[in-house]
Amino acid sequence: RILCAGAGSSALGILELTAQYIAKETGMTEEEARKKFYVLDSKGLIGTGRKGLNVDKAMFVADAPDQLDLLEAAKFSKPHILFGCSTIGGLFTDEVLKEVASHHDNPLIMPLSN
Repeated sequence: RILCAGAGSSALGILELTAQYIAKETGMTEEEARKKFYVLDSKGLIGTGRKGLNVDKAMFVADAPDQLDLLEAAKFSKPHILFGCSTIGGLFTDEVLKEVASHHDNPLIMPLSN
């Protein structure tokens, strides 16, 4: 599972390439791969019931409650990978990082924010 803080063009590009890679390596479809992604925009997790999304964001609607914050999304999704692709600093708090680490021995944490 992948959790991404940020849903701008850079984040969605990274996620789309990641979905393509997962599909190639595992034999699942890109759509199946995207179902393991949890993406947060400025309103929170892009979850079930979110309206008014552009086509690019709509591909990443998670089967999860809408508008969870990053910590709540980490608790819900138990991600193996955490991407930071947001212009908002300070999102990767100790609490968020500990939550991610509590589910996996070696989570991949990538703060790619600009």
